[in-house]
Amino acid sequence: MVSEQRGLTLVELLIVLVVLSLISLGTVTALRTIGSTQERLSETTTRVDELRQISQFLRSSLRQAVVPPQSAGGATWAIPRPGLPVATRDEVVWLAPFDSAGLAGLTFFRLYREGDTLRLQLRVYRDEFDHAAWPLAGEGEVLVDGLEEFSIAYRLAYDDAWQTSLVEEDLLNRLPVSLRIVIKADGRYWPDIVVSPDQAGVL
Repeated sequence: MVSEQRGLTLVELLIVLVVLSLISLGTVTALRTIGSTQERLSETTTRVDELRQISQFLRSSLRQAVVPPQSAGGATWAIPRPGLPVATRDEVVWLAPFDSAGLAGLTFFRLYREGDTLRLQLRVYRDEFDHAAWPLAGEGEVLVDGLEEFSIAYRLAYDDAWQTSLVEEDLLNRLPVSLRIVIKADGRYWPDIVVSPDQAGVL
C-alpha cells in the first residue's frame, strides 16, 4: 500500500507565517515594554533616592539650627531687607554646623526658589549676617528641578497656627519651635518636611 504524504497548502503556510509573525511581534513588544518599565523604575528609584537624601539633609541641618552669638547682630532664619519680612514663604536662611570639603564650623544656609528650581547657598559664618553678600557666595546649588510649588511656614509656639512670614521681632534671639517646608516637583508633592530645631525657643 502506498502511503500518501500530504504537504502544507499555500493557505496553511500563510496562516503559519502570520501566527509566527504575531508571536514575534508580541515578543518584541513585551521586551520593549519590560525595558521601558525597567528604565522608568530606575528613574523613579533614583528620584526617590534623591528626594530622601535632600529631605534628610534639610531635616538634619534645620534641626541643628542655632541662634548666632550676640556679635552677629541679629537672629538666624532671617532675611533682613528693609520693608520685607525677615522670613518669607519662599526663602529661608539659617545658621547651623556644617562639615565638608573646604567648609567647617558654623555656616549660613539659604534655601530659596529661583524659577522652576530649588537652590541652596552656603556662606561660612563671619560674625555677622549680611543678606546683600549672598551674590558673592556664587550661584546656589540646584537641589530640585521641575519645581512647581515651594512654601515655608513657621510656628513660634507649639499651640500657634502656621505662619507664612515672620518679622524681626518674632525671631530676635530665638528660633521658631517648628518649620514646615512644602515641595511639589514634576507633578508630585514630596512628604512635608517638618522640623523642630534643637534650640527652638531659645531666648
